[in-house]
Amino acid sequence: MRAQQVVVYLKPERKDGMGQVLPNSGKGDGTRAGVASVADGGGFMGGSVERMVGTGHIEMDQPGRRATGEQVVYTASDGMFVLTGTATILPKVVDDQRGTVTGTSLRFHSGDDNVVVSNGGESGAGRRVRTETRVKNKQ
Repeated sequence: MRAQQVVVYLKPERKDGMGQVLPNSGKGDGTRAGVASVADGGGFMGGSVERMVGTGHIEMDQPGRRATGEQVVYTASDGMFVLTGTATILPKVVDDQRGTVTGTSLRFHSGDDNVVVSNGGESGAGRRVRTETRVKNKQ
């Protein structure tokens, strides 16, 4: 993945009563506690990734698949990427086997090949979702 800017949000290290580091539960609480622990001298980069937000000319490459957009949000707890674009340039996935997909937002799960396409719900009313699918000829 490439972007002009990426902001990484960390979960703080969890410690037991003896000061030993405990593994994170993998559940984000929606707070920016990781920032507070760094400010309190808890150690730089001591926690694990909670989420990442990339902005500006997003390019995501996988073997046989390429996606482009203007913003991507990755959430570590569920392994989900949400790719969005602008009103004039929608996010797009080009897959060598399955074709091209565009919409207001595209959701990818890191564990499979699925792409969920959205037209933006209520605010996207009237917007189109476009899919071009390649079908193999049976001979």
